Amino acid sequence: MPTSFQLKSIYEATGDSVFVNTGIWEAVRGMKNDSMAIVYLLKTNDDKTGPGLAFLQGDGNVLFFLDKNRNLMVGNNDHSYTLNRKSK
Repeated sequence: MPTSFQLKSIYEATGDSVFVNTGIWEAVRGMKNDSMAIVYLLKTNDDKTGPGLAFLQGDGNVLFFLDKNRNLMVGNNDHSYTLNRKSK
Protein backbone atom coordinates (compact mmCIF):
# COMPACT_ATOMS: atom_id res chain seq x y z
CA MET A 1 0.00 0.00 0.00
CA PRO A 2 1.34 3.46 -0.79
CA THR A 3 2.01 5.62 2.23
CA SER A 4 2.93 9.26 2.77
CA PHE A 5 6.30 11.01 3.06
CA GLN A 6 7.76 14.41 3.78
CA LEU A 7 11.07 15.27 2.10
CA LYS A 8 13.11 18.25 3.27
CA SER A 9 15.92 19.51 1.02
CA ILE A 10 18.48 22.10 2.08
CA TYR A 11 20.21 24.12 -0.62
CA GLU A 12 23.44 25.69 0.62
CA ALA A 13 23.76 27.86 -2.50
CA THR A 14 20.56 29.72 -1.56
CA GLY A 15 21.56 30.50 2.02
CA ASP A 16 20.50 27.14 3.42
CA SER A 17 16.93 27.51 2.18
CA VAL A 18 14.73 24.57 3.14
CA PHE A 19 12.28 23.17 0.59
CA VAL A 20 9.60 20.73 1.72
CA ASN A 21 7.78 18.24 -0.53
CA THR A 22 5.06 15.84 0.55
CA GLY A 23 3.39 12.99 -1.27
CA ILE A 24 3.06 9.23 -1.39
CA TRP A 25 5.62 6.45 -1.85
CA GLU A 26 5.44 2.77 -2.66
CA ALA A 27 7.85 -0.13 -2.87
CA VAL A 28 7.85 -2.15 -6.10
CA ARG A 29 10.02 -4.92 -7.53
CA GLY A 30 12.08 -4.78 -10.67
CA MET A 31 14.70 -3.06 -12.74
CA LYS A 32 15.95 -3.77 -16.26
CA ASN A 33 18.69 -6.17 -15.10
CA ASP A 34 17.21 -7.35 -11.80
CA SER A 35 13.56 -8.36 -11.58
CA MET A 36 13.85 -8.89 -7.81
CA ALA A 37 15.35 -5.47 -6.98
CA ILE A 38 13.39 -3.41 -4.46
CA VAL A 39 12.65 0.06 -5.80
CA TYR A 40 11.02 2.89 -3.86
CA LEU A 41 8.95 5.32 -5.94
CA LEU A 42 8.14 8.76 -4.50
CA LYS A 43 5.45 10.92 -6.05
CA THR A 44 5.05 14.42 -4.67
CA ASN A 45 1.68 16.10 -4.58
CA ASP A 46 2.97 18.41 -7.36
CA ASP A 47 3.99 15.56 -9.74
CA LYS A 48 1.60 15.20 -12.66
CA THR A 49 3.60 12.78 -14.83
CA GLY A 50 4.60 9.99 -12.43
CA PRO A 51 7.11 9.34 -9.68
CA GLY A 52 9.37 12.28 -8.98
CA LEU A 53 12.12 10.20 -7.36
CA ALA A 54 13.08 6.55 -7.54
CA PHE A 55 15.57 4.73 -5.32
CA LEU A 56 17.12 1.27 -5.45
CA GLN A 57 17.54 -0.42 -2.08
CA GLY A 58 21.19 -1.39 -1.70
CA ASP A 59 20.94 -2.76 1.83
CA GLY A 60 19.35 -1.58 5.06
CA ASN A 61 21.62 1.48 5.12
CA VAL A 62 21.97 2.67 1.50
CA LEU A 63 19.59 3.85 -1.23
CA PHE A 64 20.77 4.61 -4.77
CA PHE A 65 19.09 7.26 -6.94
CA LEU A 66 17.51 6.00 -10.18
CA ASP A 67 16.58 7.97 -13.28
CA LYS A 68 13.12 7.93 -14.87
CA ASN A 69 13.99 4.65 -16.67
CA ARG A 70 15.13 3.03 -13.40
CA ASN A 71 18.82 3.15 -14.35
CA LEU A 72 21.42 3.94 -11.70
CA MET A 73 22.50 7.59 -11.68
CA VAL A 74 26.27 8.04 -11.76
CA GLY A 75 28.02 10.67 -9.66
CA ASN A 76 31.53 12.09 -9.71
CA ASN A 77 34.23 13.13 -7.22
CA ASP A 78 32.06 15.99 -5.93
CA HIS A 79 28.60 14.42 -5.92
CA SER A 80 27.19 11.01 -5.06
CA TYR A 81 23.70 9.80 -5.95
CA THR A 82 23.25 7.82 -2.75
CA LEU A 83 21.47 8.22 0.56
CA ASN A 84 23.29 6.69 3.53
CA ARG A 85 21.81 6.02 6.93
CA LYS A 86 23.85 7.56 9.68
CA SER A 87 23.60 6.82 13.39
CA LYS A 88 23.21 9.85 15.62
